[in-house]
Amino acid sequence: MLCEEGGGEAVEVNVRATEWVDLNKHRVSRPASAGNRKKQKRQSKKPASVVLDDDRLSKECWRVKSQIERIEWQLRKGYKPVQGERLRRQRREKTAYLRKFCR
Repeated sequence: MLCEEGGGEAVEVNVRATEWVDLNKHRVSRPASAGNRKKQKRQSKKPASVVLDDDRLSKECWRVKSQIERIEWQLRKGYKPVQGERLRRQRREKTAYLRKFCR
């Protein structure tokens, strides 16, 4: 690209595309050393990723339950016909989510 005013010089820009890499594909399993084996016995039976998923899911379930409570409050409060249809549809979708993913 050249500047229009003055005697500028051409500048070449090298733009590379950025891509996401799945780190799980590139993981190498290592044999457990003696110290790691002792730590593994003390840890919970569930892997850390499962524990994190359970915690995240319980937070998500709590959030969805509170959304349903807010929707039901709005339905009791009163609404216009179009808003009532939207609120009932949201309540159906969120209760279906609770039935499927939450205990």
